[in-house]
Amino acid sequence: MIINIAASPYSRNKISLRQRLFQKLSQKHNIVFIYVNQAGANDDLIFDGSSAVYKNGRLLLQAESFKEDLLFYDTEKTYNFTASSGQNRMHEVRSALVLGIRDYAGKTGFTRAAVGVSGGIDSAVVLTLAAEALGPENILALAMPSEYSSPESLSDAQELCRNLSVKCTELPIHSVFTGIKSSLAGIFSGLSEDITEENIQARIRGLFLMAVSNKFRALLLTTGNKSEIGVGYCTLYGDTCGALAVIADLYKTEVYELAALLNRGSAVIPQNIICRAPSAELRTGQKDQDTLPPYDLLDRIIKKYYEEYKSPQQIIAETGCSENLVIDIIKKLDQAEYKRYQLAPGLRISEKAFGSGRKFPVVKKLSYRSINV
Repeated sequence: MIINIAASPYSRNKISLRQRLFQKLSQKHNIVFIYVNQAGANDDLIFDGSSAVYKNGRLLLQAESFKEDLLFYDTEKTYNFTASSGQNRMHEVRSALVLGIRDYAGKTGFTRAAVGVSGGIDSAVVLTLAAEALGPENILALAMPSEYSSPESLSDAQELCRNLSVKCTELPIHSVFTGIKSSLAGIFSGLSEDITEENIQARIRGLFLMAVSNKFRALLLTTGNKSEIGVGYCTLYGDTCGALAVIADLYKTEVYELAALLNRGSAVIPQNIICRAPSAELRTGQKDQDTLPPYDLLDRIIKKYYEEYKSPQQIIAETGCSENLVIDIIKKLDQAEYKRYQLAPGLRISEKAFGSGRKFPVVKKLSYRSINV
């Protein structure tokens, strides 16, 4: 008999990968193989449990995933265990993130959490997961509209909160934004508005969120996804404020997948949030695709460069994208490293996550010379 006492962190597809590995080992050596894995989350790592007993290539017993469980294995007993067909990949991700929020809060002494809700898909998914993890009565949702926020965004955020039975507090930022611009009018005289004013709005929201977090002792959850964190489409000390980045290891396209799963049975997340074109709403008519390519394309480029270690030439050949686009995205990925150094820990659900395990320097000399494909 081999007993493997493990602390194996979760990543997508790892549970099924372990099963195949242990079945082969137990069959090859004609032994009983007992796998005992930690369950729970610590910092950015999530341990899924999924302990099991294998014998001669067969799975005899399977413990629960993403929760503590107790099984008894009787060496004299005959088992006819039938393994389930396995969870949908996003079911696993959902369970992992809920466990990550619950344990991070509980182990750091928090019973409540705060989330800024914009009427966008990212904050909608984070709020839904937080309500599931801690209970809707323990969630503080803040809607902080500006002059650039559409009425639909605010109404969708309010509808989401009603669907979840979460209290939504509206804190408009227009007067604060106007006051700050007035204070800066002298030093900014003669200069046109640009990303500076956009970032000021995000930082006002960050200030409000941190104030509520402090006053009510609520764990502040950030809502940035892996795609945007990758290319630096976020504001330091603004939308990045918080203690835990819940969906930091989910690409934008995966956020939509998870939203679809969360809506099974009942439409908790309003359809308008899912269908509306993504926008930071920091200037008139702004859309994410003003700055970034469509997210399905962006995610493919990031995965190939960051997870598969593909060269720019290979990415161009495999995606059919232009040289200029691929180089632009790679530059954004490399140049955003300084932002990622300052972000809250993000719950890991992949083998290649931004965060503590990524050791890339902020200051580096890189060449982006012309590529001949």
